[in-house]
Amino acid sequence: MPNPQRAQPQPQPHRRHPPSGPGQREAGFTLIEMLVVVSILGILCAITGYNYMSTKNTARQTSRAVQTAVMGVRGQAMANTEARRVVLGSDQSLKVQAAARCSSASPASWKDMQNIMLPSDNPAVTLSSTNLAQPSSTSGTVVACFTSRGLASMPVGQTLSELTMTDGLHTYQMQVSLGGAVRSVILP
Repeated sequence: MPNPQRAQPQPQPHRRHPPSGPGQREAGFTLIEMLVVVSILGILCAITGYNYMSTKNTARQTSRAVQTAVMGVRGQAMANTEARRVVLGSDQSLKVQAAARCSSASPASWKDMQNIMLPSDNPAVTLSSTNLAQPSSTSGTVVACFTSRGLASMPVGQTLSELTMTDGLHTYQMQVSLGGAVRSVILP
């Protein structure tokens, strides 16, 4: 049973007037706080937009895929003690072929081993080889031929084999040196 002597506390009405006293202020954000937050959000958006745009570099993705595949072909040549070459076809495809030696001129002596799979989301990337001195095979232009020692075989006077990849905005060039080293560079 409730005690009749105790009085029930009365709820306080909400204050509708602004605080009036030293050190008291209304709840909310100041203009400086809002400017700081907006500038931080702007900086974060700029960084994210730049990173997103750099992920859409299809020529770089293709260059990386081709460079990795060519280095793999070099490894296959050394592991199997036979020559392997990468051929750029007229349909922009890259094929790996094998023969006893890089100097095998007969198209019948080269057998197709595999196709190099390029990223499928890069249809706008065009490939071109600048190896005018490199002999062409019946299936396309020879990009690089690796001996069983992993060295690149090239015609006399040529020290570098090149394959250029471009998507209209960016241009990358994969270079194969006589020693078998493979690197990609961006062209201006």
